[in-house]
Amino acid sequence: MMMKESAYSADKINKGDTIISVRDLFKAFGTKKVLKGLTIDVKKGEILVIIGPSGCGKSVLLKHIMGLLYPDSGSIFYAGNEVTKFGEAEFNLMRKRFGMLFQGAALFDSLTVGENISFGLREHTDLPKSSIDKIVNEKLELVGLPGIADLKPAQLSGGMKKRVGLARAIAMNPDVLLYDEPTTGLDPVMVTIIDKLTVDMNKKLGCTTILVTHDMKSAFRIADRIAMHFNGQIIEVGTREEIMRSTNPVVKQFIDGSEEGPITLAHVTIEK
Repeated sequence: MMMKESAYSADKINKGDTIISVRDLFKAFGTKKVLKGLTIDVKKGEILVIIGPSGCGKSVLLKHIMGLLYPDSGSIFYAGNEVTKFGEAEFNLMRKRFGMLFQGAALFDSLTVGENISFGLREHTDLPKSSIDKIVNEKLELVGLPGIADLKPAQLSGGMKKRVGLARAIAMNPDVLLYDEPTTGLDPVMVTIIDKLTVDMNKKLGCTTILVTHDMKSAFRIADRIAMHFNGQIIEVGTREEIMRSTNPVVKQFIDGSEEGPITLAHVTIEK
């Protein structure tokens, strides 16, 4: 029997306890092995930043957590539920507790900003239009873009699109926010703005944040903990200070941006 939607809430998890647990995850695309026994725990309320070489499988991990991809083997637990055993209907219920900001914002070009933000609310709730419009305006205020609900995505800058994407991600007050390279293609000022919004949303919503990036300045600005993804596994996890002091040659090379070290072109795979 399918569980009730309330079973997927993180309310029963205390802040600081594990809310998401990934165990021994394997995933290959054809002959290319992307995840090779990856294991990591995510704590409720934290901002966990996952770093690693471009194309190494960081986004693949996010898609597994969201149920957009199924692993070849291994398990993922969310709020005590083994989600890797879910069918599509159960995943759909769980996904209501998640919000995701995609790398390119992934807005629907044919819809207005307001219609983009309210998409999930219109699809998954019975709220009247007046209530939905109020939520849209509140979320636009939170991301610093009041009064643009009637604009189309084509009328927005890259940074504005990212913020609209964030407003859509938080429209249903998720327990978990996932960010896939949120600052890619943005200028340094907008990167700092998005970083601040990431921290602000985590605090204001009381949610858990998992963010994928290879921008070390962003990672050190926002992270409670940082996880190094390399060669299909999480090879080190620590606070900002612990990662800065790491003696692991992979971590040191990545932080320094050096061409000399264990990270080579051979470790770069194609994201799916």
